[in-house]
Amino acid sequence: MNRRNFFKVLNIQETATEEEIKNAYRKLVKKYHPDLSGNKKSSDRFLEINHAYKNLIVNEKPRTLVDFPVKNSPIGKKSSNPWKNYDVFALGKLLTSGKSLSIRVFAARGLGNSGKKSAYAFLRKALYDKNEIVVKTAVDAIGSLQIYQAAGELGAVFVRGNKKTKEAVLKAVERMNNHEAFQNILLSGMQDSNPHIRRKALQLFLTGRNHG
Repeated sequence: MNRRNFFKVLNIQETATEEEIKNAYRKLVKKYHPDLSGNKKSSDRFLEINHAYKNLIVNEKPRTLVDFPVKNSPIGKKSSNPWKNYDVFALGKLLTSGKSLSIRVFAARGLGNSGKKSAYAFLRKALYDKNEIVVKTAVDAIGSLQIYQAAGELGAVFVRGNKKTKEAVLKAVERMNNHEAFQNILLSGMQDSNPHIRRKALQLFLTGRNHG
């Protein structure tokens, strides 16, 4: 399908602005998403709409950290943070080299509560841990720290994860104050085979600020 056809699928002019594309897509989601339309036959139409939107907005507009606002970590005052005395590097070493599950989970949780975005250097490695609990704890930590640059890694975790892992990723996305960086995750979630995952991704898309 060429670029011109993407506009036809969304029923808009080729001169449409980004905001107009997003508004058109949102209206079509409400009309054709099978969980909203109640018509399973609309699934094919929705997939076509999703594909067009993804190519026009997500794939054509690469994101940088500058595009997303930085929000302070919601952990309260530094003086009330019991994790402030832990060194990020020390926790990172425990997370990446800890032999026991409890140590790695402890380290991932500590990094998430540290309030320091530099912790992502270690948390991103934990996303590939062999234990699902460590992965989910790292995902939660990334959500707590509001690390938008993790969109690609979280997307990979979402695609390969089971239901619980996908729920953790969507929860992390929900904690972000702007979903724009995570459109690929939401689009994948809206097509997931699990109805709970589909509904949650759909809810985040419709209620979040990912569409302008």
